[in-house]
Parts: sequence; C-alpha cells; structure tokens
Amino acid sequence: MGAITVTGLGKAYKQYPGRWSRLAEWVIPWKGLRHSLHWVLRDISFRVEPGEAVGIIGINGAGKSTLLKLITGTTQPTSGSVQITGRVAAMLELGMGFHPDFTGRQNVFMTGELLGLDVHEIAELLPEIDAFAEIGEFIEQPVRVYTLAACRCAWPSALPRPSGPTC
Repeated sequence: MGAITVTGLGKAYKQYPGRWSRLAEWVIPWKGLRHSLHWVLRDISFRVEPGEAVGIIGINGAGKSTLLKLITGTTQPTSGSVQITGRVAAMLELGMGFHPDFTGRQNVFMTGELLGLDVHEIAELLPEIDAFAEIGEFIEQPVRVYTLAACRCAWPSALPRPSGPTC
C-alpha cells in the first residue's frame, strides 16, 4: 500500500481578456503578458496514510476535480508538489463531448443543435441552462478551464427533450 503527500499545492489557469490575446502573447512576447491568473487551488497540504480513506467535498468550482487531477498527474501544479508511494489511477472524465476551445455558451448552442433545436429555441432556453450550470460569467470562458462540475452547462439533461417523434 502507498501514501499520498500533498505539500503547498496550487493551480492557476491563464485567463485572457479577448479571443486574440493568447496569440498576441505568443507572437509578440516582448509586448508583455496579456493574461491574468485565476487561482483555483492555493496552498493545499495533507497526507493520506496507507489504508486511510479520504473524501473531498465542496461546492461547484471549489477545486475538487482539479485536486484529483493534480494528485493523479493528469494536470501539472502551478506550485507545490505531490508525492506518491504506490500506484494511483485517475477515474476522471472532464467535458466528454465538449469542444475544449469553445466557450460554455458555444457548447450549449452546439449541443442544442445536435439535439435538433434551432438557434432561437436554444437562445430562449439559455437563461435556464445558465442557472442550471451555476457558473456565472465563466460561461464565456473556454471549457478547457472549467471544473468537472462546471461542465454541466452543456449537458443534454439541461435541455428539454423534443416533443414528437425523433430518430
């Protein structure tokens, strides 16, 4: 059996003010940074001894899935470290079926269209979907920066089923 030691762990994602800011930062780096950091985890430390069971609980966006991805090595930390003796396996799937570079709003429209809704119907349903997702302004960010819980903004379950025969 192994142990898990997490020391000073932190994760921040880059947020860009506009759609071309990332490209500009790469192409003309001498102009300075164009992003700000959005910290989702800061200074997390704990140890799990062999044979112990641990539960991670919190509200949407608290960093639960990010912490698990850092522990399993699926994502690299911005600060701190994870030491594992033994084996660890990731049982996480983030945003299956979403386009990671599209915003939450764009993924909602894409999912709705795949379900046979027209753009006007989706636009009408958007406030309800936005309320269901509980992610506020992050619906305008690319899905790749979302937490696992935040990805529900594009879940078909938030959209009504078409009435009438479907294929």
